[in-house]
Amino acid sequence: MSDNEKDRLGEKLHQKEKAEEDRYFAEHDKELLEKLREKAAERCPTCGAALVAVERGGKTTHECPACQRPAR
Repeated sequence: MSDNEKDRLGEKLHQKEKAEEDRYFAEHDKELLEKLREKAAERCPTCGAALVAVERGGKTTHECPACQRPAR
């Protein structure tokens, strides 16, 4: 195997490793963002208090007990 072939093979291997690493961190970031969104959905955007589920007219909504405002 010539030096040129070794260099190309080494570069392809490096690119594959980088792509696998990028894919891993993209999936990890996606999971973290999902957790943050779930956590944010449980809090009032105005005051940060925990939201409670309230049923009105056959529909369930979330409302802030401190502000008495529906969550958006």
